[in-house]
Amino acid sequence: MGDLEYLGRNLNQRSYDAAEAFKSAMNRVMAEANAHGRLMSGSTLSMMETMALEVFAEHTKDAVQFTFNATGTTEGEVANQVSYCLGRMIDMIIGHMFDATTRLVPGNSVDHANKVRMLLNDWRQRAIDDFIHGMVGSNRLKQDPVVNLIANQINSPGGVQQVGVGEFSQSAFSHEHEHLIEAVQKAKCDHLNLPDFCPSRRTVSGTSRTR
Repeated sequence: MGDLEYLGRNLNQRSYDAAEAFKSAMNRVMAEANAHGRLMSGSTLSMMETMALEVFAEHTKDAVQFTFNATGTTEGEVANQVSYCLGRMIDMIIGHMFDATTRLVPGNSVDHANKVRMLLNDWRQRAIDDFIHGMVGSNRLKQDPVVNLIANQINSPGGVQQVGVGEFSQSAFSHEHEHLIEAVQKAKCDHLNLPDFCPSRRTVSGTSRTR
């Protein structure tokens, strides 16, 4: 099992990320509604509700997959941390929604926020049940091993420059190894101007020439 403290920190940040994503989406909805003169209409509230569900679903799936990748398990304290993370997402999403709807439709803001909270909590319970049973949506959870490709070029004694960084799936790395090497060499040629990696810029007697 992975480091539970690391897992907790990461999931906590994902809760904030989800809340900020919803806030940005909500602001776009309100700006568009205002531009069309329907800011205080029921359709605006309906669009906010849709945005809340979409953002929560997207970030729930991401948090669940990350957790399984990091720990390899769906049981015990790991499941509890996922549940807590999703609960935090809901609290913060509803907080942003309540602040906005209080300004728009003060009389209906509490009822609307409670309605959306119930929908999100139902989604949360199903997501946790799926997670505990090794599922995410309609798919079985699978760990996605990755390999970090880091190519280093030493330009001077004690100096190392990182010229290629990225994440590639293990299968892609195995099948596309030659392409990755070519990409690293191209980066050295194009960005670092290293003649040894540029067939078109070989030097002869210290003078660069193009073939």
